[in-house]
This record gives sequence, structure tokens and C-alpha cells, in this order.
Amino acid sequence: MNCEPLIDAKTAAQILNLHERTVKEMAASGKLPAMRLGRLWRFRASTLDKWAEDSLLSNCHSRPSKENIR
Repeated sequence: MNCEPLIDAKTAAQILNLHERTVKEMAASGKLPAMRLGRLWRFRASTLDKWAEDSLLSNCHSRPSKENIR
């Protein structure tokens, strides 16, 4: 059985291009998929990638064009 290694908050921050503190705060609030082991936050890179992709898709919504607004 192959288990994906867990990464720390610093590495997760680099992957997401965010500040490490932001990553920890998002994890603590449940906005970012993570697990807490003692005092440390741990992440899976594949889960972060899926989260980022899903977040991007949910933020992409069509806006009405100026011609359709009266």
C-alpha cells in the first residue's frame, strides 16, 4: 500500500502561493482541507490541488454583459 506523504504548512503555502500563516488560519477555520497532528497542521498535496481547482471553478461564474443590463 502506497500512502501519500503529508506536507507541512510551509510547503502547502508554497504550493498555494499563500503566506504560511494564511494557510494555518484557513486550515483552522475549515476552509482548507487539512489534519491537525498535535500542534502541527499537515496536508496532502493532491488534496490541496483538488481544493484549488474546485475553488477556481466555483469562482468562475458568468457575468451578464453590459448589453443585457437595462
